[in-house]
Amino acid sequence: MVSIPPKGTAQVTATVNIPNDKKPGLYQGFISFVGNNHTANVPVSYGVVSKITRERACSDFRRVR
Repeated sequence: MVSIPPKGTAQVTATVNIPNDKKPGLYQGFISFVGNNHTANVPVSYGVVSKITRERACSDFRRVR
């Protein structure tokens, strides 16, 4: 729990756990901070990239040339 006084600030670190079977792409969502009198939704986005193997990199390079 993080307590922030009125007009105060706080630094928060979040960890996003990505499942191993998640497909490559850009994903978006929100982190919600809930207080006694209000809720703040902070947008977050993250990208999942595909694993690049030596074989795939060489194959893609040959295709571009």
